[in-house]
Amino acid sequence: MQPAALNRLREDLLRSSYTTEQFEAFVAADAREALRRGVVFPAQRELADRERAGQIDAATLTLMRLFALGLDVPRTEASQAFASLGLEGAERLGLVSTGHNDSTVRAALSLTPFESWFILSDLDDHLRQAEARSDHVMGVGGATRSLIEAIPQNPVARALEIGTGCGVVALMVAQYADHVVATDVSERAIMFARANAVLNEVENIELRLGDLFVPVTGETFDLVVTNPPFVISPQHEDAAKQFVYRSSNEPGDRLLRRLLAEVPAVLNEGAYLVTLANWEFVWGGEDGEQALASLVPEAGDTCSAWLIERGRQTPLEYASLWLRDGGLREHETRYHTRLSEWIADLASRNVSRVCFGYVMLRMVASGERAFVHAERVAGQLGGETHFGSAWSAAFAEHAAATQLSDDALLDKHYSLCDGVEEVRTLVPGTEEITSISFVLRDGIERFESVDTFTSAMLGACDGDLTLGEIAGALAELLGVATDDARLEAARVARDFIARGLLEASAPQHQLELT
Repeated sequence: MQPAALNRLREDLLRSSYTTEQFEAFVAADAREALRRGVVFPAQRELADRERAGQIDAATLTLMRLFALGLDVPRTEASQAFASLGLEGAERLGLVSTGHNDSTVRAALSLTPFESWFILSDLDDHLRQAEARSDHVMGVGGATRSLIEAIPQNPVARALEIGTGCGVVALMVAQYADHVVATDVSERAIMFARANAVLNEVENIELRLGDLFVPVTGETFDLVVTNPPFVISPQHEDAAKQFVYRSSNEPGDRLLRRLLAEVPAVLNEGAYLVTLANWEFVWGGEDGEQALASLVPEAGDTCSAWLIERGRQTPLEYASLWLRDGGLREHETRYHTRLSEWIADLASRNVSRVCFGYVMLRMVASGERAFVHAERVAGQLGGETHFGSAWSAAFAEHAAATQLSDDALLDKHYSLCDGVEEVRTLVPGTEEITSISFVLRDGIERFESVDTFTSAMLGACDGDLTLGEIAGALAELLGVATDDARLEAARVARDFIARGLLEASAPQHQLELT
């Protein structure tokens, strides 16, 4: 790492307009998608059009050609783009190397604008166009973005990231944590993470080398986040066939299960773990919530857990995806050899499909009742409301409701969360209602079909009446026993609290007085 050189590089980058917003403004979505597949020409043509129209400055154009498109650029143009660092400084930093001839240079590392930062990493697949090295350090990929979106953005004192890679998640967490400890088993990853902290002038990140929780033995944290090497890969005696950033060299989903079993030891009371996860579903095994809950055997005791499944793939789909991710293509002999190994490995454990999603754990306080909530969510996550913040808010509401008896729950006031809509479907040309649904399109997208009782109850949840008062009114209106209405109201409330559609509130008249 060269701090002085990184500071000069930062000066050059800030002087240009090399940002995600600018690149997206200059290059259309279909051309960006083609670029991710390794097809450069459409994006190259659009940047050339911008250049002819005088809409892009020379330094920004050079940086985009180098690091977004992976093209060779003349040494004279690169020298101008690195006015502070200098071209020789960029070469010493390992940022660029000689191109197809001595008069040009090309990117040797990825340099990606993300949020307000610039992120260094190894070359992305579409720029590298070859199989990655075993200690390849990923940049800002889809999994990284998913983890960032899933992390609650709540202020904490101490945070831990396991498997930091290039360090971009640690940079994000450092915005709302006083101190971040970030670990990785890869020395190369630690090198990149340290360089990115210096490049972006972030000083509250401490980097440590080691496996899982070994580097933080005896320490505790208020937040733990991780995008672990979760890819379920075939086991090899030759470790060089594995990619450190995605494969743990442990069979099946054992690393995930070990992570979830060991993390309670480093969580403070009320602290959260957020992780991405891949796990195996075996022929004849449990399905649904039971299969998800089996991932967290410790939950329900020291920790509460909320697991979200986002999808599943067959062994062939799964192996094909990750072989392409590693840079292998169908026309290569090694692709077919590895594909056979991968499918055979999954078949040896009777795996019928591989599932993927998210896990959130929360360390319960002494005497607090823990719970396990597991579900499949097909709708979008995020939107205008940050997914992780919405998720943790719903988690907290669910945890609070779990501590209450039905009678205590019915004595509380609840309101529909912001953004919840009631949708009624009518027979065309009539006023006959065929279905009623409550919909939340933001945060964790929900579309919940309901019956008449539930519709009436939720419609009355505006914070004015207690749930018990609403149940009593509905019992009289619908001609049902009060006890039955109260029992059903408690069930409905718990269900919709768990889905993030209801939240506790103060009664309206109290709000007006204050």
